[in-house]
Amino acid sequence: MPEKIKARHEIADEFKWRTSDVFAADAAWESEYSAVGERLARLEAFRGNLGDMSKLLECLRLCDELEQRIGLLWLYALLKSSEDTANSAYAAMNSKFEGMSAKLGAAQSFIVPEILTLDEWQVRTHLEKSSDLALYRQYLENIWRQKAHVLSPEMEEVLALAHEITDAPETLFSMIDNADMKFGTVTSDEGEVELTHGRYKNLMESKNRDVRREAFTAYYRAYIAQKNTLAANLNAWVKRNIFYANMRKYDSALHGSLSSGNIPVEVYTNLIDTVRKHNGLMYRYIDIRRKFLGLDELHFYDIYTPIVKEADTKISWEDAKVTLLKALAPLGTDYVDVVRRAMTEGWIDVYENEGKASGAYCAEMHGAHPYVLMNFNDTIGDLLTLAHEVGHMIHSYYSHETQPYVYGNYTIFVAEVASTVNEALLMDYLLRTTDDKNMLAYLVNESLEGFRGTIFRQTMFAEFEMRIHEAVTGGNPLTHESLCEMYSRINRDYYGDGIIHDDEIGYEWARIPHFYMGFYVYQYATGMSAAQALARGIISGDVDKIQAYLKFLGSGCSDYSINLLREAGVDMSSPAPIEMAMAEFESLLDKMESFYEGSPA
Repeated sequence: MPEKIKARHEIADEFKWRTSDVFAADAAWESEYSAVGERLARLEAFRGNLGDMSKLLECLRLCDELEQRIGLLWLYALLKSSEDTANSAYAAMNSKFEGMSAKLGAAQSFIVPEILTLDEWQVRTHLEKSSDLALYRQYLENIWRQKAHVLSPEMEEVLALAHEITDAPETLFSMIDNADMKFGTVTSDEGEVELTHGRYKNLMESKNRDVRREAFTAYYRAYIAQKNTLAANLNAWVKRNIFYANMRKYDSALHGSLSSGNIPVEVYTNLIDTVRKHNGLMYRYIDIRRKFLGLDELHFYDIYTPIVKEADTKISWEDAKVTLLKALAPLGTDYVDVVRRAMTEGWIDVYENEGKASGAYCAEMHGAHPYVLMNFNDTIGDLLTLAHEVGHMIHSYYSHETQPYVYGNYTIFVAEVASTVNEALLMDYLLRTTDDKNMLAYLVNESLEGFRGTIFRQTMFAEFEMRIHEAVTGGNPLTHESLCEMYSRINRDYYGDGIIHDDEIGYEWARIPHFYMGFYVYQYATGMSAAQALARGIISGDVDKIQAYLKFLGSGCSDYSINLLREAGVDMSSPAPIEMAMAEFESLLDKMESFYEGSPA
């Protein structure tokens, strides 16, 4: 009999997040939804009156209040729908939130255009006189910086209202991927099991190649069956991005996406160019993996299985918690205490249940503690994922605690820094506290896999995302044939000819949710590069570097992200951090090759 996924009610409360910390129950959410809808109407009174600096201040404060309250509505709806993605009541709740969010965007749409009509010198003068208004200096500077891309109040209102419709491809992908997609049953090491997102990675780590091959084929078969729908959906999403970029007079969708964070396009293209320059290191790693596995040829279903066969990679949730707390000790007792609270006070949803959203994420909103979704399956890999998501969680917690709402959320450019610093600290701890040669080799390979998955693979994704936008901009629609051809070509460039490029891997584009997040993935690679440099300073015990890092965690978006990272000690405007990461990857390859004597196992 296939092992059945537990229902939500079968999971003990100690392993579930506590949504009542946001709203006591659904009825409280509905009451707040109505109250926010009524208060939202007050924004209209400020239209045409922002030249009065007291009105400008009052308007900005009201916007902060509404955004935070609507954000909490979003947070609760997300958490509840993630518990059971097939629950139509919470799908409806999400839909209501999206409608409210669109109304807020429309109601606020006059503000930025009207601010841009004001005498900038007059506003700056008031910033010097009023400490209350001075709080919004960075906010206003960012508006003035993007003046050329702000439309008339009427057009801004239209674009804000349109989001509810144009964001549909992202919602559709989520529903197809999490609620409707079925993968059937496959053979695991323990017998037949239902194949799910949560189980797929573990099956791909199986020592039995037949198990890996069967899971790989079944998993992709489900996506290939939806290839036309998924291609059309991705095509619609890309067109949506290009539409908004054109409306706002950006050079490209990429330029428009990066502009909000004041990130030069060169940061994106330099990443691709620098990683491509070092693709030979990936080809070397592929060869090492093939040799360690003792295979004549390597397939993509051989990518995730541990190449150190005798290492014991199982770890319980209780042991994982203890290990992570010890690993994060260099960051100080306050940092560790917050993580301990998260583990015991309902901030983390630990185990997979029937209908639960796949993967892992951290969700946060000013006014509530952050939440982490896990699908913990008792492996070292899950421990690393926990460290990653806890990094997001602490970044959000410190930013919310330190900054007012307007600057309480960090930008996506630095979103992966804290998460990857945590992973680096955990890996350093694990490497220092093991004497077992097999485990040491396993951990070095896990580090190599981190580089492969976070720098090389995410850069490959970033290049693919850039190319599909270029294709549609050039008048070439995306079909499943063109997407597979493009993806397969780029995949071959990054992995080389030392691996068999199975037909299924050409459809990998069909299952990547991050392609619906608007040029997000490159930040995994830049974030890891920055994190490697920051982690080295923390591990060395340099008090000044540790304090600079903790200050960075509490900075939110009080300045542009590139500036905040520079203050913490990393200059991402240069390709140097990427080059340093490549040097570290090469050093790890040297270590891994030193273990090879037929096989360390």
